[in-house]
Amino acid sequence: MGCCAVKTEHRVILRGLSSSGKTSIFNQLFLIDTAIPRVGHNVETLKHKRHIVTFEDFSGSVKARQLWYHYYYDTDFIIYVVDSCETDQYRINEAKEEIHEISNNNEIYNLPLVILANKSDIRKLSNEEIIDLYNLDSIGRVWKIFNTSIYDKESILNVVDWICIV
Repeated sequence: MGCCAVKTEHRVILRGLSSSGKTSIFNQLFLIDTAIPRVGHNVETLKHKRHIVTFEDFSGSVKARQLWYHYYYDTDFIIYVVDSCETDQYRINEAKEEIHEISNNNEIYNLPLVILANKSDIRKLSNEEIIDLYNLDSIGRVWKIFNTSIYDKESILNVVDWICIV
């Protein structure tokens, strides 16, 4: 790629605990019928404003999380989905550990991390609350928070827009 070339193809990995809304966001983005159960590993490509963005959605089960690191090669962005309605401290801590594990992984340290505070239509935490809850101030990498809802496709497309300009 030359000095002034703009990257137009991006690979994005969607991570997060089970029930955080990863697959619902994925389904909304690709207009997949949510009545069809999809489990495991889903891959789809989106053409968006002269960019090609491939999203990989992984199961958030404990067993599947052990395999996530195998898919980091040739990835451009990591999106971590948190449930902004989550009140179970154990799950909040579990998600926080996952976020910090990603942040401290030398293989992907240079990749921007996008935090999606999902289900914002039900309960929208402020960015400050998300930063505090997940201790994001201690992350030493490029990161950004977006509030998303599967009922507001525009909120999801704002994330794709950001990916295309970073």
